[in-house]
Amino acid sequence: MKRYSTSIIFTIIVLASTACFYIFFSARSETVPSLSIKTVSGNQDEMKDVKIYGEGFINNVSSTVTVTEKKATVKPVSALNLWFGQPNLDESTLKIAQLQEQYRSFMRGKQNIDELYEDKTLLLFAESNNAKKQLEIEYYDKLNNTSHEFTLSLPKEYSKYKDVFVHDIQLIDQQMVVVLGGHVPKRNDIFLLYVNLKQEKINHSKTVYSLEHSKTEDQSIYINNFEQNLELATYYTFQVAKSVSNEPTIYTMYAIDLHEGQLKQIHLPDKTAYDWDYYKNDNKIYYLSTESGELYQIDLEKNSTSLLLQNDKWKNSNGLTMTASDNKLYIMSGLFTPVAKIDVVGVNNKKMLYEGKIKLEKSVVGNNFSFRTIMVN
Repeated sequence: MKRYSTSIIFTIIVLASTACFYIFFSARSETVPSLSIKTVSGNQDEMKDVKIYGEGFINNVSSTVTVTEKKATVKPVSALNLWFGQPNLDESTLKIAQLQEQYRSFMRGKQNIDELYEDKTLLLFAESNNAKKQLEIEYYDKLNNTSHEFTLSLPKEYSKYKDVFVHDIQLIDQQMVVVLGGHVPKRNDIFLLYVNLKQEKINHSKTVYSLEHSKTEDQSIYINNFEQNLELATYYTFQVAKSVSNEPTIYTMYAIDLHEGQLKQIHLPDKTAYDWDYYKNDNKIYYLSTESGELYQIDLEKNSTSLLLQNDKWKNSNGLTMTASDNKLYIMSGLFTPVAKIDVVGVNNKKMLYEGKIKLEKSVVGNNFSFRTIMVN
């Protein structure tokens, strides 16, 4: 009997797996909701390279949805993914997935977009090894199809930190610039390392900001996670949050010029606005007030703020996200409502170039469905 037990167990596993496969994927044959971008005004071509991502229940099946100009693709979430929670559809996660698809070997084990930089010729990665007080660096040369890696010890003045985190990396003036945060008792610092990739050494370093912990105020350096661009950015921004009990938290924004390592305070139209109210694109930050419906552009280089456009439909929009490409802002509002709105604003001419919408059919879309991210390829 022992001779057949292994075969019997194997057969049972195969049959059970096959049954689960067909039970799960039968959901894929259900009616796909008619989700599409409807043009209200403007040129439909503005949507040509746009992808919109959402998640929730479609025909009673937990699913993710990708909407483009021509179609909507619905993909049921696997039982395994559901076990670990709903899929993450923020912009950084989607970009990481794209890189993992393109550069499988190099991207193995790399999940944090703050530790990555990409341009047409290079893909860079830097990670802090707190146990060894080192910085581990890897880069992929796209032109020569070669990978390189090396390790650098942190300068002595930074080895005092209990923890060091990489907040951003850039390629400035042929140097890899690594923005790091360090913590010691009662103080948080932000410092820069300028690395020569060819010589595999640190050219110089600089501490650009220190925050002593206050006994009377609840203070912390809040590192903005809205900086999710892999491309070149000459400024790095962060916010300092200061709060006193029973009073609104006040956020002060700073920008670091990565060329010179110089720090400047940025004047904001709303000091109580949190990081997700902003979108950063190189040396510009865009802020949309859902109270006034006003869209602002903050120029980091000039440290000036200008009003781009005002539209009442942005007031109380119940969920908002945006992205930028080719001097255009792509704004999606009403993410948690039955009709999500899509607007394209020209940054240079300060005009509305396109208005569209996506209507959710309640007969197939569950009440918890919402859009999460808009991207331009």
